Amino acid sequence: MDQFRRKFLEEASDLLEQLEKILLKIENEDAITTHVEEIFRVMHTLKGNSSMFGFEAVSEFTHYLENIYDDIRKDELELSSQIISVTLSSVDHLRSILQDENLEGASNKVNHENMMKAIKELSSISNTPNNSSEEPKVNKSQEGASTWYVKFKPAKDIFHSGSNPLYFIDDLSQLGIILTIADLSDVPELPELDPNACYVTWYNFIYTKNEDDIRDIFLFADAQSELVVEKISENNLINSPNFSDDLKEASLSDNIGISIKTLLDKYSIISPEEPIQENDLPRNSSKMESAISSIRVSSNKVDEMMSLVSELVTAQARLNVLTQNTTDNKVSEITESIEKITRRIRDNSFSICLVPFETIVVRFQRLIRDLSTQLNKNVKLITEGTDTELDKNIIENLSDPILHILRNCLDHGIESKEERIASGKQAQGTILLKAFYTGSNVNIQITDDGKGIDFTRVKKKAEEKKSYS
Repeated sequence: MDQFRRKFLEEASDLLEQLEKILLKIENEDAITTHVEEIFRVMHTLKGNSSMFGFEAVSEFTHYLENIYDDIRKDELELSSQIISVTLSSVDHLRSILQDENLEGASNKVNHENMMKAIKELSSISNTPNNSSEEPKVNKSQEGASTWYVKFKPAKDIFHSGSNPLYFIDDLSQLGIILTIADLSDVPELPELDPNACYVTWYNFIYTKNEDDIRDIFLFADAQSELVVEKISENNLINSPNFSDDLKEASLSDNIGISIKTLLDKYSIISPEEPIQENDLPRNSSKMESAISSIRVSSNKVDEMMSLVSELVTAQARLNVLTQNTTDNKVSEITESIEKITRRIRDNSFSICLVPFETIVVRFQRLIRDLSTQLNKNVKLITEGTDTELDKNIIENLSDPILHILRNCLDHGIESKEERIASGKQAQGTILLKAFYTGSNVNIQITDDGKGIDFTRVKKKAEEKKSYS
């Protein structure tokens, strides 16, 4: 269980970073519908996962936030700068309570109470309180939607990976109006039943817009799970009384799978030349392949690998010295081959340790946003060359110095809006953070369009501290 909790904490950290990126992006763009959907999905995922692993404080806290963005999705609440600010503060708080799940720290407990109060006040702004028991309504976000058939048959051992199939169904239900049938026909008699195995198949009919959103929900399901996603109608069959009656009849049949096939034949818009295939594993497998094109590795393992590579390179050098004193051509060939392989392993290992500069850019964007608000200055951060790669240890050590320089740009470099306008500048100040290669070196450049350094003031300060000569 500890292994799964560690995995959850890593995924939660990634979700919070993703959420922070979206929130910072949403302030600078007009089209926010997509971003609101992304925020809602991140919160819903975080809520479900935290509940599953016993982080009740995180689950409850995220539940209230999720309700706010659910109201925004339904056009019952307008997204405001206040909501974004509270959500950003919530991201910081969530990071804290993920490390203090029982709120044992006094500051975390007080901050938790204050944040809950602020979120509940935002929830009360909505004209219609969120109620999960209410029947879902089609809103503007569902314009252009279709009815989709989604069959989900989890792998029998899906519980072994820490997954809960019900969370996938719950996430699916958030995409639109849904009708679901659980097929229990494969559940064995009690003596043969394995409590750690999953025997249920879910047949879902959902009225929503995007196939990719549906498939994304099941992206991290076990590769052996069966997933079928097919569009069956451009219309909303879910609200059709005839369809509902036929589906209810199918759920009561002795063989639900066959009854569902009959139902699809009756309502599907797919032509006879393109029948629905019950086994959609090839398409699902391709999704899984793309999902595992990259893997999460502990930084300790990477450091250990680099240490071993260094020892390998040293051993290879010693082998080369010994080989120079032999006349055996076969030994020389083997040594040369090992040298080539060692060089490739070394170069590949170094590349694994390189991470793009953009991995730490979010915290800089957040700093500029928060500090410019505190100082009542209008400042924009522009980044260039964020795909430039550096060693992960260097990246970590660079973070604090860059934060300090950016603070200086805001505190001392860029003037207030009134001063800038008076001096003929644009009201909004700009800070440029740029990373670029120069030969084998990486340069990081920070510039701003402020008033620059007041050398007279610097000299005076140095003289006061008796450090000027």
